[in-house]
Amino acid sequence: ESTILLADYRRCGVAWLRFTLMTVLHYRATGEFRKLAHQELGNYCATIHGHENFNPYRFNNGMSFLKTHSHYYPEFHRAIMIYRNSYEAIKSLYTHERYALDNISTLYEFDLFRGTDREKVPLSGDKIEGLSEDESFLVFWSREYVRHHETWLAAIRERPDDFIVFKYEDMLENCAGLLPAMISFAGLDTPPLTTEQISTLAAMYTRGYSNWPKDEDISYRNNKFVELESVINPSELERLDAPLARRIDEIHTELDDVRQPSSP
Repeated sequence: ESTILLADYRRCGVAWLRFTLMTVLHYRATGEFRKLAHQELGNYCATIHGHENFNPYRFNNGMSFLKTHSHYYPEFHRAIMIYRNSYEAIKSLYTHERYALDNISTLYEFDLFRGTDREKVPLSGDKIEGLSEDESFLVFWSREYVRHHETWLAAIRERPDDFIVFKYEDMLENCAGLLPAMISFAGLDTPPLTTEQISTLAAMYTRGYSNWPKDEDISYRNNKFVELESVINPSELERLDAPLARRIDEIHTELDDVRQPSSP
């Protein structure tokens, strides 16, 4: 009950939430209002499955943050969740996996494996009989998207006051307008940030701040996204698994219904 989960399905933007809220928490703790480095996040918010041993950073009489990409755990009571259009998330997951980690520890220096054989890196997920690797990837991770969000939506319907839900696409359009609700839910709004601080915070962690540090890698990602448009899209999923495509649409609608409004 003393933990606030920061949650998403993979590649839906939880790192953005984590950087943003930990910047506010760091400001409350130290008086420094500045952009944080990746290495500093673990000081304030550990990751489920990422930190075997950690001492939670306590604030507001014992509260702490914990980040997860997992389904909802009923042991936890409160969460800030961010979601994204499933097809965009799966495309991002595809390119992220092709840009494979040579060693997980190097993530903290953004020193990732790079090379011309990246297309030979096997994608995660079950290979489905009769489907290509790319088609299997779309179907497998669409199923996971549904399973993941069904657990969260069930908890949100049962206890709506214990959750606040943000849409990644809304954050892109109006991050500054959404930040006060996020900060208030986390109990980090006393004293309130100034309008200038909110504006600065909204611009600190943009899409340009990522683990694609080199121009040629950004070009690779962007070109791959264009290529994936013909594979990872609603029409293709409808062709491969029509009931799954309909359920994805239903999940999108349900999430849209519970999200924080993007306008103040």
